[in-house]
Amino acid sequence: MKLDERILPGKRPLGCLDTEEAREFIGKEGYFTDVLAAFTNMSRNKTSVLTAIDEKAQSCFKNDSGRIKWDFFLPAEWVKPEEPENKWRPFTLDEFVKRFDLEVGTRVFLIRSKRTPENQKRLLLTGIIQDKDPGLCGIGLGPYFFKFSELFIFHEVKFGENDWQPFGVEE
Repeated sequence: MKLDERILPGKRPLGCLDTEEAREFIGKEGYFTDVLAAFTNMSRNKTSVLTAIDEKAQSCFKNDSGRIKWDFFLPAEWVKPEEPENKWRPFTLDEFVKRFDLEVGTRVFLIRSKRTPENQKRLLLTGIIQDKDPGLCGIGLGPYFFKFSELFIFHEVKFGENDWQPFGVEE
């Protein structure tokens, strides 16, 4: 099993055979689970505090989450912090128009649904929706009309040879 790359080299989840080593982490944050595979992707895991260790049990780690005992514990200090993700948000109408210097009927966008990424569509820009309320502004793509917020939440776009990205702007 390959552990998540954010787990420091030489470190691994502690189990019932490691209770002596784990004692130094009582009162500290860590990750708890009964399934070792949970440590292959640390993004899914949340921390809680190690409160006690029962050296006579396989499920020996207690935490402050209300659950009685866990099989495995990984100290939070053994995990590199997650890199902050880029901050994206939906386009405003002005940003969209400036970025693409658009003329309706001349620009094609390749978009895909985040739910079904294999479903890609090449759609012609067929309209621009302007409204006093910025949340209602959007564009027509092929026979569909989308608010920028909808495109951002549900779709990704491919600009040129670049990778797929959110349908929005990076802050």
